[in-house]
Amino acid sequence: MQSVNKRIYLRRPRVEREFNNISSYPLTILQAAMGFGKSSSIQAYMTAKAYSPIYIPLSASCGSIAYFWERLINLIEKRNENLGSRLKNLGLPMDMAQLAKIVNLISDTQFETPVWIILDDYQFIDEVGTAKLLSAIVTENIPNLHLVLLTRSIRALPVTELISKGLCYIISQDTLRFRKPEINQYFRLQDMEVSGENTDKIYRWTGGWITGIYLLSQRLKSGEITLSNEPLEVLLENNFYKTYAPEVQQLLEECSFLDSFTSDQAVCITGNTGAPAILRELLTSNALIVFHEESSHYQITDIFKAFLQKKAESKGCATAQLYQRMAEWFMGHGNQFRAYNYFYLAGDYDRILRDLDSDQSLDIGAIQYHMIKEILEKITQDKEFTYPLAMLRYLRASLLWSPDLIQAKKLIVQKLETMERYFKQSTLPVPRKSRILGEIHNTWIFCAFNDPYEIVEHAKKAVGYFNGRYSCIVSNQTEFTYGAPSMLYTYYTKPGHLAADASFISEQYSWLERAVQHCGHGCRNLIQAELSLETGEFDAVRLPARKSIIESRMYNQLSIEICAVFALARHALISREPLKARQLMQDLMDNRGLEEQPVLNTTAELCHAYVSLLMGRTDEVPVWLKNMEHTPTNLIFDGIGFTYIVAGRLLMMEQDDIRLEIMCQEYQAQFDIHSCQFGYIFNYIYCSVAKYHLYGMEEGVKTLWNALDIASQDSVFMPFIENASYISEYLREALERGGYPEEYRNKLLSLCTSQLKADSSLVSGALLTDREKEVLSLLSQGLKHGEMAERLCVSLPTVRYHIQNIYKKLSVNNRTNAIAEAKKIGILT
Repeated sequence: MQSVNKRIYLRRPRVEREFNNISSYPLTILQAAMGFGKSSSIQAYMTAKAYSPIYIPLSASCGSIAYFWERLINLIEKRNENLGSRLKNLGLPMDMAQLAKIVNLISDTQFETPVWIILDDYQFIDEVGTAKLLSAIVTENIPNLHLVLLTRSIRALPVTELISKGLCYIISQDTLRFRKPEINQYFRLQDMEVSGENTDKIYRWTGGWITGIYLLSQRLKSGEITLSNEPLEVLLENNFYKTYAPEVQQLLEECSFLDSFTSDQAVCITGNTGAPAILRELLTSNALIVFHEESSHYQITDIFKAFLQKKAESKGCATAQLYQRMAEWFMGHGNQFRAYNYFYLAGDYDRILRDLDSDQSLDIGAIQYHMIKEILEKITQDKEFTYPLAMLRYLRASLLWSPDLIQAKKLIVQKLETMERYFKQSTLPVPRKSRILGEIHNTWIFCAFNDPYEIVEHAKKAVGYFNGRYSCIVSNQTEFTYGAPSMLYTYYTKPGHLAADASFISEQYSWLERAVQHCGHGCRNLIQAELSLETGEFDAVRLPARKSIIESRMYNQLSIEICAVFALARHALISREPLKARQLMQDLMDNRGLEEQPVLNTTAELCHAYVSLLMGRTDEVPVWLKNMEHTPTNLIFDGIGFTYIVAGRLLMMEQDDIRLEIMCQEYQAQFDIHSCQFGYIFNYIYCSVAKYHLYGMEEGVKTLWNALDIASQDSVFMPFIENASYISEYLREALERGGYPEEYRNKLLSLCTSQLKADSSLVSGALLTDREKEVLSLLSQGLKHGEMAERLCVSLPTVRYHIQNIYKKLSVNNRTNAIAEAKKIGILT
């Protein structure tokens, strides 16, 4: 490819001094009206400093954070393939959990040289979601990472707060405004001299507005002797548009409908094979056309773009055809969902629906759904009979990510019933007809959600219709557990039916594997392990859990593996093996497969947080969870509310009883949505602890009865065992006065008593971090503090800090006792 002509920029020391501050802040905002040279000024500065920024134009984003995110990670991937790929796998930041992972990943990245990310026309995406993302990144103050926003206005971004923290620098419109001496310098750069009188006129007419100055300069350059204050459109017409050949005019008009474009894209939409050469030539004579070397994209400035679009429309330009060609270009380059945006702009809705109606495997995930949600909402009305598979793909995605699940479920079931009646009577060829009917029932499974009997009923019908085929709408990478850390937790909806429902799932859920190729493989052994764990049959947990892990790995069923590992970790704690539990969780978090599945990434993080809390490690709970009040996660169906169980446990451990009592009322409403019995049990336990501390034993006992009333019907013990130290003072009272079966009462008391004895071992070695264990090992070898610092490549104060933590956690006050205690509990041999 031929090189693009370099543009000469006027260097303004006054402005450059302001721009030098950019390197001292994680965020800089250039705020000015259109045409004040925000883009050209920052580009001039970057060129002068030989920086190569990541530049993202946002004028075509339509306010979509998904658009911004896709452009950002694609450009990052070109520079840092590993970081870009991992960000892409994490997905669109849809909640605080996802946001925290993204920020952690970026902050953990070492930027050896300054990285500049410039967001042009930021005002188009200045919404709450974008503001939260940028604020979180900026707050980390990551070395060598600098965000620069070029914007006309700011609405959602908390600029005042960021400025007060020293994290944000503002460059105002007045800074960008040209002063009179700079106007003279600008004209001299173009080999022109203007008189003092004309300089005054130019400044008075333009107010230092660079676009106006530039247009007037072009007028003088073309031979005009005198200056006059003419409308902007006249200046654009006379100084540029009329000077171009019809071929160039048409090229610019057609390209003006794109936010940015490459040479290849310009050829594609205009059909003009000479477009690359024309564009290179235009760069030398028109400052209203910009080239971004990082992405090899051209961009027409907003003012000139609006002028050209008006010209094109007056000539009857077929904009739909332009968008159509652009859409086909993206389809040909494998960017399916970006292509949908252009098909939508072209008005070719049927093209989108035809593509989504294919019986080729295509699973719309969370990221893709949010990208095309607005498009599909507007074009799927009354299309369910013409494009049934497209509609079913949309309905499934709508249900999984709906903010109002109950209403969405009701509407989708009605739609599925209508579609089933229609296609049962249709005269379509049998393969097509059976495919559609099978996918209708396969979609129905998601509406049934945690009713195993209805799920199996629809799965059987789907398998019958598929007749040996598998679903093309749902892939085997679907989160089989819906993001919950326990299958049993999901399906325990009726007290007194736990064992029967678990048995049914174990025997019948193979139908789901036959509908979606091997999806859920390993769930038979998993449900058996989980049932044994919750009902106190601890000898029957490990074998089926291990089998489940092996089976799940055969077909990459990570959601099953997470649940099995979680069950094993909880079992290890009951078995007084905290180090094993900790290792299981660490191995899970190190699983690279989590990076490719954002929902399961959050699930694993919740599992890790819960196990950490069981071991007393409140410091290992992620920040997003600590700050959570009633914030939903990106887990499907909100992970059936398990987030609230972890959050409740944290509040209980922090002895924040007033907040705990209030939040338990809020959590109760979440568990009501899916009739989650385990959620009720945990929530009542937490609430009983709060009431016991606030109002006394009687209130604590009454509230604990609510939990025992449910659990005793199914011999559920585990929630009480894991909270034994918090309810021990009134559990016996509640059991004796509650009239519960003697066998259940005696076993629960016995298990809780045993757990209380085990707790002392948990609050010791399991609490040591890996670094603290290293320091402890060196202590046992007799090394001095300085020698440890040298061995570990850390400072002496850091070593002392770790030693103090070790003494505190082991409840000792010197080296000898620390070593003795560590050997006693098995940390040292």
